[in-house]
Amino acid sequence: MATDASWADVLRGKVPMTAMADAVPTRFEVLDRGKTTAVTIAQSIDSLRVRYPRQPVLVVVDYVQLMADDDENMRHNVGRAMRALDAIARDKRCVIIVLSQGSRVSSRELSSGEKLGAETADTGAESAALERWASVTLAIGKPSEPADDGSRTVDLSIGKGRMLGGDSVVPGKFWGRSGKWLALGPAVSAASVREGRKTEGDSRRNRQATLALTQAISSASAPVTATDVITQVGCGRNAGFAVIAALLADGVIVHVGIKSPRSTAWKLWTREKATLNGVRIVEE
Repeated sequence: MATDASWADVLRGKVPMTAMADAVPTRFEVLDRGKTTAVTIAQSIDSLRVRYPRQPVLVVVDYVQLMADDDENMRHNVGRAMRALDAIARDKRCVIIVLSQGSRVSSRELSSGEKLGAETADTGAESAALERWASVTLAIGKPSEPADDGSRTVDLSIGKGRMLGGDSVVPGKFWGRSGKWLALGPAVSAASVREGRKTEGDSRRNRQATLALTQAISSASAPVTATDVITQVGCGRNAGFAVIAALLADGVIVHVGIKSPRSTAWKLWTREKATLNGVRIVEE
């Protein structure tokens, strides 16, 4: 972020070492993931405290599954690692952010935006162990399409919040190129986000149905029944009749004096086509 470089540029050696040295503070340490244990983390914290007394310490574990032994039960070992990290945070008085891989199913639910708020607390692999020891659980939701500046908006769900309350969503923005994040506002309840999405979805479907029905009736070579055109468009019976009523009220389409056999309903067409073809328009 400091050099306006991408992760790919850094990994491919395209960013000069001098630029990286100037960008990264000397207080920054990276532990070899192959040798990272609760003991080495605690030792690193002690070392930093000696060199930088009375300074806050932030520890980031990426991923917690890498601290677990592969030759034993993964869930048991993740729980043991989380318990050790919790003890370090309390003993060393530091903040620890623990990243976790999600299960395949939960990853799909997050990326699709299906889960929000408290529903995300169990989305990590070995979620029971993670939730038990975590003070706060955060989950990244579905990102938007990239904007002109490369950023994407995304929901950051607070699943569990031991001291601040959970089941809420923070609107955010991130730049995948560099990893930069920005909060766009305060946390709002997950229920309000769900309701907003439902309203937005209903509005979008209504717009789509309006456009499709208008086009189908306008392009029809002869008057059509409401049932037939709704079936043709496939927008659903209730939604279709509601849209047709609105189109009639707005004068976009009209009833004409033609009915199907054994039907009491007038057929539909546009005023222009009915007039051009000499078909009586039913005004009432």
